[in-house]
Amino acid sequence: MRFEANTSSHGHCKCTHCGKIFDFPYPDLMEFPQSLEGFAVKEKHLYYKGTCKKCQAQAQKPVLQGG
Repeated sequence: MRFEANTSSHGHCKCTHCGKIFDFPYPDLMEFPQSLEGFAVKEKHLYYKGTCKKCQAQAQKPVLQGG
């Protein structure tokens, strides 16, 4: 379970390697799809998954082997 301290309009991006979740702002007035006109929206979520900069950098480091 996660409690959200940031109550402004924002989305989330989760790193699939380390599990860290990053918040990012997005505007309140995102265009609602016309195909859903008349739909009573109670919540909206913007969520991405990927690899954060730190994990990308670690993946590019050469692995040192002991000798």
